[in-house]
Amino acid sequence: RGDVASRIANYKDRLDPIRWQMVSKIPPPASVTATMSFLAELSQRKSLYAFYSLLRGVEGLSGRPLKYFPDSAYALMDFEDPWIRDIQKVQPREFSQRIEDFFLRQDWSVNDAVEDVILFERGKRGDPLIERFPTIPPEIDSPENIIIDESFQLLKTQVGGSQPGRRLVLPLTFYWRCLKDMKETYFMTLILKKGDTMIDSRPRRIGYTIYPTDEWTPKTYIKEYYWLLLPSLQKGEYTLAALFFNKDTGKKAKISVGRLEKEEGGLLTIGKLTV
Repeated sequence: RGDVASRIANYKDRLDPIRWQMVSKIPPPASVTATMSFLAELSQRKSLYAFYSLLRGVEGLSGRPLKYFPDSAYALMDFEDPWIRDIQKVQPREFSQRIEDFFLRQDWSVNDAVEDVILFERGKRGDPLIERFPTIPPEIDSPENIIIDESFQLLKTQVGGSQPGRRLVLPLTFYWRCLKDMKETYFMTLILKKGDTMIDSRPRRIGYTIYPTDEWTPKTYIKEYYWLLLPSLQKGEYTLAALFFNKDTGKKAKISVGRLEKEEGGLLTIGKLTV
């Protein structure tokens, strides 16, 4: 706990208090798989597995091949952990397959989540982080025709809904459709505005690390949940907008809405918020 407190004091990472709260939610006897930044706080547990080792396919520092995935009751992830990014660069194909096998082929649901910090629980009834469909999800009765770089489509943004935890977070659900084989990673920057004044902004990898856009296949529908941590807000009406950009090319995306094409990097309004 002291290590976490010192990090909060010295670096003032806005998500550090949340990381500690998620660690505290895991029952002491429970087995956990976690990304690197959580290992020190979880080190006294009998059954602790490093997600880093799982992604490398080896057992700890021994270098022996990892023959099975740990049967953990919880998984505590920071999906923008730099150690994850390093493995992805070195072993992209193996990385994608191990992510797929661990998260999309096992019975995980979200226990708590804020932005890229997620606490999963195995076997609990609840929302997954990502869902994939071969046909349009039934809850989309009138999809939006918002197309990004002629590559994928934002069908709907749902503001509100299920909200794990009790923090000041804005639950968002995004519905996407892949239009072509992209092989490129897209980010979106969520921008909170009050009138013409920008209050806050937060970039995020579409699909997290679990199912980023460079892994999407044409004609697939994707539903993803996201919980945006809000700053302290005064009463009033707020607008949630988004910018899209291609991380691989470093360029802002071209957005078309219906038959109207916006300028490259155009700001897209995706929701409203009343405080």
